[in-house]
Amino acid sequence: YYMVAHVLNAAARRGAHWGSFENASNSAVETKVKAILASAFDASKATVIIKDAGVFDGASVTPGSINYSTLPAIDLSTAEMGDCFVVQVQVPYDNVSLLPPFWIQGATITGRAVMRHE
Repeated sequence: YYMVAHVLNAAARRGAHWGSFENASNSAVETKVKAILASAFDASKATVIIKDAGVFDGASVTPGSINYSTLPAIDLSTAEMGDCFVVQVQVPYDNVSLLPPFWIQGATITGRAVMRHE
């Protein structure tokens, strides 16, 4: 479980870093994330979303209370400098574990990273 969580967070971080550069695109970020995931498990089992994270520009943001899947979409190829975005990667643990223990069956593991477009 922890290895998968670490891989998801690392892939989200690297993807967000890739997406922060000028001329980046959502598809390039997703390709980068999936390439990193492929070193640990079947990347087709994972879902990658890239959303506008302008909500983090507020003064009193509680990251745990944000529903990341409902954030508005962002097109990184047209994003302005300073726009905040999030890369989120999710995979059902049952899809990547050889023998998931009964207490974690059905769990979804999530990794995410928030970054600004440069």
